[in-house]
Amino acid sequence: VTKEVIGYGLLMMFFVSFLLELLPQYLTPHLLLIEAAILGFPFLTSLILVIVGSTAGSIAGFEIGKHYGKKIVKKIYNKKKFASLEKTVIRHEKWFLALAAVSPVPYIPLIFGSIGVTRKNFLIFGVITRILGLAAFSIFFV
Repeated sequence: VTKEVIGYGLLMMFFVSFLLELLPQYLTPHLLLIEAAILGFPFLTSLILVIVGSTAGSIAGFEIGKHYGKKIVKKIYNKKKFASLEKTVIRHEKWFLALAAVSPVPYIPLIFGSIGVTRKNFLIFGVITRILGLAAFSIFFV
């Protein structure tokens, strides 16, 4: 792989991991780590860029949800789905965040912010757990 492809590819890994965490959808930055391994990108550099992009996107999404509230989320999800998700997240906040951060359960910071998850719990059980999950995934599965 040429230096130019690696350079632009690494930049895109950061940007795409940021967007994957910011925008409400069901894809995960873990896929970027697999792609980096397949393309022969430097392991540690790829991991750091995905973690930094993912963390920045998570925090940005959470803050947008916190400030602009349920208006945005209710445009994306119907009332019944949103009410069910809100009830579940509020009841099991810490466990839900940690599980969503490391599993296929959707990790959507925008929703966590709009529901009223505390910043402290989001950072500890969401962001830090997400970082550890990405690192563990890249070490053991990529």
